[in-house]
Amino acid sequence: MISALNTIKNKTVVLLTSMVMLVFILVNLQFAIDKRFPDSSLQESFLYLPSGQFIKGAALAYDEMVADFLWIKVIGYFATHAKTDRDYRWFNHFLNIITELDPYSQYVYEFGGIILSAEMEKPEKSTELMKKGMANVSKNHERYWKFPFFIAFNYMYYLKDFKKAAEYLEIAAKDPRSPTYLPMLVARLYANDKYHDTAIKFLYEMLADTQNPELRLQIETRINDLTNDRNIRILENARDQFYEAMGRYPFMIYELVIYGFINRFPDDIADGGYHIDFKDHSIFHSTLGGKLALGGKVDIPIKDKDNRPNIDITVQEKDKD
Repeated sequence: MISALNTIKNKTVVLLTSMVMLVFILVNLQFAIDKRFPDSSLQESFLYLPSGQFIKGAALAYDEMVADFLWIKVIGYFATHAKTDRDYRWFNHFLNIITELDPYSQYVYEFGGIILSAEMEKPEKSTELMKKGMANVSKNHERYWKFPFFIAFNYMYYLKDFKKAAEYLEIAAKDPRSPTYLPMLVARLYANDKYHDTAIKFLYEMLADTQNPELRLQIETRINDLTNDRNIRILENARDQFYEAMGRYPFMIYELVIYGFINRFPDDIADGGYHIDFKDHSIFHSTLGGKLALGGKVDIPIKDKDNRPNIDITVQEKDKD
């Protein structure tokens, strides 16, 4: 009986000692962070935080708890700067520390990777982080296929390496938990075809999995920009056909529909509308502006039952005979 009580007592002492040590570690880590940015301006110098390996040694087997604590700080750091100066200079540094402490946190890799590309426009860093996630997170994780999916998007949208994008998307498509339409996107990437539709499909998938309001806004903006670019290129193609057939440029953009050079006018995606410039005959949207510096085959966008661009209705060639 006395032996059993002593065992319980020893275990309680060990547990309490461990809890005290954990609190000590977190308090000192919080103090170190607060000391670097004592005022409300939040101009953090996270560069001076210890490396992940150093903190891992100091965490005394509480790696995951310390990683969760730092992750809370990262979320606050991102939200604060997203609403103010959008200065995320130490974001990637913080991610490296967290993934050293806890290399198995799938959500850190995914969220951090999306922020690095969609918000910070650092696709190389995003891809590096996602590949780190692929190497560490179990392939049995239900969202494992997201890693090659987002890597494929980085290669396609930012780096314009369609072969690499297709290779990683093919990895994602082989995962039985991935969407059934991925093989179709793989084929398009290998053909380097319908760039806009493929990119928009990627972005809608990202949007469906994103809850953070600031990040959702960034993704929605990119969807609008790509859709606007696609619409303008469609209208420019029809404008050029109009000029060849009529010997003049259209005075109003709606002439392209009236004379049958497109089967219908693209849906508007923002307040305003499409116009043709009287001087240089360029086409622009009154709110979203002109086209992006992108290439690729484009289609007339209409929305399906899920309010997503339909990719099957193309510009109609005008019969010149």
